[in-house]
Amino acid sequence: MRLFLHQLRAEQLQFWRSREAAIFIFVFPPLLFLLLGSVYDGKISGHPAREVLLAGMLGYGAANTAFAGLGVILVVRRESGLLKRVRSTPLPAATYLAATLTSILLVFALQAALLFALGRVLYGTHLPGQIGSLAVVLLGSVYSGKISGHPGREVLLAGMLGYGAANTAFAGLGVILVVRREIGLLKRVRSTPLPAPTYLAATLTSILLVFALQAALLFTLGRVLYGTHLPGQIGSLALVLFFGAAAFAALGLAAAALIRSAEGSSAVLNTVLLPMAFLSGSFGPRRRYPEVLRAIGDLLPLRYFLDLVNGVYLDGRGPLHYGTAAGVLAAWGVVGLLIAVRRFSWEPRSA
Repeated sequence: MRLFLHQLRAEQLQFWRSREAAIFIFVFPPLLFLLLGSVYDGKISGHPAREVLLAGMLGYGAANTAFAGLGVILVVRRESGLLKRVRSTPLPAATYLAATLTSILLVFALQAALLFALGRVLYGTHLPGQIGSLAVVLLGSVYSGKISGHPGREVLLAGMLGYGAANTAFAGLGVILVVRREIGLLKRVRSTPLPAPTYLAATLTSILLVFALQAALLFTLGRVLYGTHLPGQIGSLALVLFFGAAAFAALGLAAAALIRSAEGSSAVLNTVLLPMAFLSGSFGPRRRYPEVLRAIGDLLPLRYFLDLVNGVYLDGRGPLHYGTAAGVLAAWGVVGLLIAVRRFSWEPRSA
C-alpha cells in the first residue's frame, strides 16, 4: 500500500505539473457547461434544462478524462519509452497502472465537484440526490424544418463541413505533430536526407486529402440518409473547402509550435475546437445565443469559414461575394504561419 500511495502521489504531481493536461483535461467540461448553460433554459423531459445539461456534462467529463485523457497519457508514455523503463524498475506493473487509474479518477472527482458547484452558484441547479440519465440522439435525427429559409439538415451539413475542416486540419494536424516531436520522430527526420519542407508539405497534403474524403462522405451520408442536395457549384465549393482547410492547417502548425506536452495536446486542441464550433454555429444557428457569445464567435476563424461554405453551398453564390469572410480567414492563416515560423521546433520540448 505504501508503494501504491507513493506512486499515486507521483502521478498526481506529474498530472498537475503538465500545464496542458492539468488545465485542459480538467477544465474543458466545466467550460463547455458554462457555454451551453448560457443558452439552455426551460424544461427538457420535465426537468430544468440546465440540470439535464449538467448530467450530460458529468457523462462527457468522465469520457473526456478517463477515456480520452487516460488513453493519450498511456499511448504517449508507451511511445516515448517510459512504460518500458517502468517495467525495468522494482515497481510492480499492476501497482503502476493502479496508481495511474486512481489518479485519473481523482481528477474526475474534482471535476464533478466543480461542475456541481458551478451549476449551483451560476444556474441554481439542485445538488444530487439521484442524477437522471440524459438521452443522446444523433444531430441528424433531430434537425428538421427550416433554418434561415434552408432545410435544417442542409444547414447542419454545411456546419459539419466547417467543423470537419477545423477538426482535421487544426486539431488533427496539431496532435500529430506534437506527438511526433515529443517521441523524437521529428528530430530523427531532420537527421535524414529528406528535406524538412518536403516532409511538412507531405504531412499537410495528407491531412488535406483526409478532409477531402471526409467531405465526400458527409455529402454522401446527407444525400442517402436525409435527402440533402448535392452542391451545384462543385468547383467553387472545392476551392472554398481547400482554402479553409489550408487556413486551419496553418493554425494547426501554430498550435503544435505552442503546445509543450504530448499528453495534453489532444485536450488543449479540443478545448479550443469544440467551443469554437459551438460559438461559430457549426452545430446550429446562433440567433438564440447571448450577445456576448455571438460577439466572441464573430472573432473566430470558423465563423468566417462557415460564411463561405453557407454562401456557396446553401445560397449558390460564388466565393467572391464573401470577400470580407475570405480576408478574415486568410488573416488567421497568416497569423498561424507566422507563429509556426517563429516557434516551431523539431526537438522534444517537454521536461
